[in-house]
Amino acid sequence: MNIKMAGIDYHRAKLDERAVFSFGKSAAAEAEKMVCDTFGADGCVILSTCNRTELWISGETESTPFEILCELKQVDKECYRDSFLQLEGEEALWYLLKLSCGMCSQIFGEDQILTQVKEALVISRQAGCADAVLETLFRTAVTAAKRVKTQTVLTKKDHSVANAAVELLKNKWGDLSGLPCLVIGNGEMGRLTAALLLQNGCQVKMTLRQYKTKDVVIPGGCGAIDYDRRLEALGWAKVVISATLSPHYTLRYEEAGALLQQKGGMLIDLAVPRDIDPKIGELPGVTCYDMDALGCPESEENRKEREKAEGILKEYQEEFLRWYGFRSWVPVMEEISRAVSKDFLGRMQKPLGKLSLPPDEDEQFRATLSASSVKAVSKLLFGLKEELEQENWEECISALHRSAKKGTQCDTEERQDG
Repeated sequence: MNIKMAGIDYHRAKLDERAVFSFGKSAAAEAEKMVCDTFGADGCVILSTCNRTELWISGETESTPFEILCELKQVDKECYRDSFLQLEGEEALWYLLKLSCGMCSQIFGEDQILTQVKEALVISRQAGCADAVLETLFRTAVTAAKRVKTQTVLTKKDHSVANAAVELLKNKWGDLSGLPCLVIGNGEMGRLTAALLLQNGCQVKMTLRQYKTKDVVIPGGCGAIDYDRRLEALGWAKVVISATLSPHYTLRYEEAGALLQQKGGMLIDLAVPRDIDPKIGELPGVTCYDMDALGCPESEENRKEREKAEGILKEYQEEFLRWYGFRSWVPVMEEISRAVSKDFLGRMQKPLGKLSLPPDEDEQFRATLSASSVKAVSKLLFGLKEELEQENWEECISALHRSAKKGTQCDTEERQDG
C-alpha cells in the first residue's frame, strides 16, 4: 500500500519538542495544500493534538513524511530523527485503527482522539487534499473506533485530559468543594475542564475575550471575566488551569511571577505549545503541571478488553485491505462496463428507431440507457469483492474483460457485415 506516515508524540518527545511541530486548523490546511502541490502527494492529512503531530500521505513523493514535516517547520531533520515514528503500508493502517480508539493515547482509552481524527479528515477534505485512499482509510478508522467504543470498555472511567487534571486536583486537595479555580481559555478544552470542576463543587471563573463574548457559551454556574483581567484573578484563585490555542504565553513570568511567588498555588497547563511560562514553575510555593504529567496508562484489568477491541479492529483492517486491493481493478471494470453498455446500445438501435422520438428526446433517452447500463454492470462487478476470495479476482475479472472486448468486436463485425 502506498500509504506513509510520520509522527512525533509523548512516547518519543517532550512537550517542547512536540510544540515545534504543532499545527492549528488553518495552518494544517495550508500545510496540506503545500504537501500536495509542492511535494506531489496524492493526498495528505495532518493530525495535530496536544500529545502528537502526524503527517499522513498517499502516493509517491521524493521526500518522506518526516522530511516533509521538517521542511514545513524549517528545522534540521537530524535534530529530530530519533523523535519520530515512521510507518507505511499495513503497519500504518493498523496503527491508525488502534490510535483512533485511544489505544495509543497518553490516557489509555480516551475518547477525545476519535473526535480529533474525524476533525483532521474534515480539515483535509475542505482543503481538497483528502484523496480516495486517505478518505477511505480515515473513515474506516473512525467507524472501527465507534464500534470498539460501543462493544468494549477500554477504561472503566471517563478518561480525558480534562478528567486527568481534575483527578490530579483530587489527589492533592481531596474534597474540591468551594475550591477557587480560574480557567484560562474558553475553547472546547476550557469549557470541558470548567464543567468538570463545577461538577466537583469548585468555584470556577473562566476568561473570555471581549470580541468573542457574544459568540461563546460558558457552563452554567461558571463566572466569566475578561481575558485581560486574568492577572487580577490570580489573587483569588488557588488553582489555575490554562487551555488555549494561543502561540504566546497566557501567563508570563514577568507579569505573574511576583504575585504567584507571594501567594503560591497550583497551575495546570493543558496547552501545546505551552500556555504558562516554565520559569513560573520554578518559583517557591508554586506547583506547575504540564501535559506530560497527566498520563493514565493501560491497566492490567483492561487487557482482555483490549484483546477484544483488537479482534474488532482486525475485521476493519481486512475490509480496508480488500478495498485497497480491489481498487487496482477499477479501471478494468470501468472498461468492461463501457464495453457492455456499448454492446447493449448497439442491440437497441432498431427498437429505438421504431420509437420515432424527437431528436432531443432520442438523445436524452439514449444517454439515460447508456448511464443505466454502465451502473448496472458496475454494480455486479463491484459485488465480486464480497462474493469472491481475493486470490480469484484476477482470473475472474480478466476473463470478463476478455469476453467483453471480444463480444464488442464480434458485434461490430456483425453489424458491418449486415
